[in-house]
Amino acid sequence: MKASYYITVLFFLILNLIVNAQNDSIISKKKYISNTQFTMLVDARTSIEFKSANVQKAEFFIRPELDMPLSKNFRLKMIGRVYTEIFDNLEPGKPEQDAVSEFSKRALIGDRLEAELREFYFDWKIGKHYLTFGKQQIVWGKSDGLKILDIVNPTNFRAFLLDDFDNSRIPLWAIKADLKLSKINAQLIWIPDMTYHDFPPQTGIFFPTALFSDVPQGVSVINNPLAKPDKKLIKNADYGIRVSAFLNGWDVTVNYLYQYDNFPVTKTMTNDVNDDITISPMFKRYHLFGGTFSNAFGNYTLRGEIGYSKDKYFSSNNSNVSEGIFKSDQIMGVVGIDYSGISNSTLSFQIFEDYIYNNQNTIGRETSETNASFLIDRRFANETLTASVICVQNLNEGDGFVRPKVTYLVSNNLTASLGADLFYGNESRPFGQFKSLNRVSLGLQLGI
Repeated sequence: MKASYYITVLFFLILNLIVNAQNDSIISKKKYISNTQFTMLVDARTSIEFKSANVQKAEFFIRPELDMPLSKNFRLKMIGRVYTEIFDNLEPGKPEQDAVSEFSKRALIGDRLEAELREFYFDWKIGKHYLTFGKQQIVWGKSDGLKILDIVNPTNFRAFLLDDFDNSRIPLWAIKADLKLSKINAQLIWIPDMTYHDFPPQTGIFFPTALFSDVPQGVSVINNPLAKPDKKLIKNADYGIRVSAFLNGWDVTVNYLYQYDNFPVTKTMTNDVNDDITISPMFKRYHLFGGTFSNAFGNYTLRGEIGYSKDKYFSSNNSNVSEGIFKSDQIMGVVGIDYSGISNSTLSFQIFEDYIYNNQNTIGRETSETNASFLIDRRFANETLTASVICVQNLNEGDGFVRPKVTYLVSNNLTASLGADLFYGNESRPFGQFKSLNRVSLGLQLGI
């Protein structure tokens, strides 16, 4: 049995013991055990394609969550997830999870059922400071729709960009220290978990073909297994620091991250004798420097985010590029403005810029890529009904997506939603490649 099975089973065993302990008259008298909070979220989602009228997916989640104080300054947080997609369209068969470490993999039960320990960490308050260690999500940056600094945790792309960030992030085993130092706060992170972006198999309906190189027809290809860094916890761990402060009305952060890029690059070698191609995917390390800022001016909030990547590697389809990979600096940024002057409404506009300094035919993109997003959110009927629309469009090629959604709070613990996911643009582009999968979705979420 793999480590993921042992970890998942351990989670549910601990969960069962604690729930039973809460019913025990002796243990329930203990101050901290009695303050334990146990909740469960049940989530069902179904999507139907416009073009074919076929059911694209039928997902079902059960997410138990436990928050248990162990002492005045020490607590345990556990989140599990049982998931099934009945039609097995997103990740057909058993996902290989090659880019995921043994201790972070989902436990697969057949082709359509999985159990996962999403989070398992301890929070320790030491004076004004906090130390968090275990499996967790570390969120940097606040942009909507696309990510700039929110790249500490890798992503599961089985639904491309359509899953909520909280659901699509892959939690990592890490140590995080939050330090309160006079007028500034500092967050230090150390991540020995060698887990990276998890892509669906090529038979998955949302496999991002536009982001990978096409192999010429008639050419024999040798695919080497994905090469991950050596399991040296000190040498190959990721680490970073974020410093935040409130200065003259501005919330600002300064960020630094030294990590292996979560997106693999592909080394391509051609045999001079028979023109066979050997493809070797691997991960390369780089430095990320960045920061965020935000300030409110009446009904308007101005915010921004920037990330500068030093010595980052990219895959290329230029035959003149040695081994099909090259190194370049990259700068990514977003500026957004939010308006809340209309009753029960929020409007948000963002402009994203992504520039590669030494671009040599990067696969799936141009040297400079500009995207714009618009979000409108309005609440009705004492905030029990919410209607929203988010649009993201690439200004270079015109591809993008639109996501309207209506959510209704049926009762205190039951929410229903109806929405659509509409892609458009050239089929060779990252967004346009999925326009045949446009869909309408219905969801029900029950809190217990």
